[in-house]
Amino acid sequence: AGFDAFDRDGNGSITVAELGEVMSELGCPVAPAQVEDLVEQVDVDRNGTIEFEEFLPLVAKMLAKVMRSYSELQNLGTICVDKMSGVRSQLEMRTVFTPERDIKHVALLVVVAEEIQPVLDKYKPIRNVELEKEMMGLAIVFECQVGDPGYKLTVLQVASSSIYSRHYSGATQASAIVSLAAKVFNPDLLMSFGTAGGMMTRVKIGDTLLGSGCVFIDRTRTSSKVAHDWGVYGGRTMKVSNIASSLNLVEGILGSQSNYNVSDLHVTLMDVLEVCAVDMEAASEAQIAEQIGLNFLAVKVISNGIYPGDGLRMEEEYVKHKKEVSMKALASLSAILDYLRGKKLGEL
Repeated sequence: AGFDAFDRDGNGSITVAELGEVMSELGCPVAPAQVEDLVEQVDVDRNGTIEFEEFLPLVAKMLAKVMRSYSELQNLGTICVDKMSGVRSQLEMRTVFTPERDIKHVALLVVVAEEIQPVLDKYKPIRNVELEKEMMGLAIVFECQVGDPGYKLTVLQVASSSIYSRHYSGATQASAIVSLAAKVFNPDLLMSFGTAGGMMTRVKIGDTLLGSGCVFIDRTRTSSKVAHDWGVYGGRTMKVSNIASSLNLVEGILGSQSNYNVSDLHVTLMDVLEVCAVDMEAASEAQIAEQIGLNFLAVKVISNGIYPGDGLRMEEEYVKHKKEVSMKALASLSAILDYLRGKKLGEL
């Protein structure tokens, strides 16, 4: 009887159209492409339809989908209770540690080597292998002087994996570097620099965003309002409204998540919080920096748009605009680094 409810025309197999129709009736509408993917996962004989012996695995996957949808509905309700006012008010409490201090040492943290290479070419910092040992091999360390008089710039490039010959990416490596940098260098401020996907209703490709606060997009909880907000909250950033206005840069909330997949629920969260862009590590970096009392600034150049359910398009746009974005990133970062010369932390 269960199989017959799906097999609408009674021909002994369930088509993609029939499955999509039933799922909609069950209150779990999904896009045709997602239905096709679901069928493909259980279609053992690869004939494009589901026969009776393939039905039970399908039901199990559908139940899992329904439970995820229920959880997302709970999450959506939690987001909309107070429009995330608690998280927003916390992020707005931006401060500057030791505002009277002259800027003498800036740490610049970058994940992707390609994104920092133009800066290395311009400022020609010298690699310091001894400091890399103090950083426990988590970062490649370069040092130089910006201006005379000016300040010391320490560039921290995330180290590469010996297994995959690629840089370590994401929150774990970057946040560990933040805590070690505070202990090893004690910089006046730490700047996280890189690219990010942008919400095209708020920013455009090539814009430079100064994070006004950082949140986690994909670390959601639904057991209570407190648990939900705790999961979303990343950390505050230092006040830099003078930099933004002087250099004509955009300020806005920055979100972080571990992959390119953006769901409708994520979009709702970003809309409520007015998130401008999403990267992978800034929220974790900001969280550590806030805990240890380190001035933190997130600078992200918009490299691609954010398209729910279409991670491939986001990756393709990132590759397409890489050269253009790299040039704009160098210009923006150079302007910021020059602006810091002769300033006190409270003057940014």
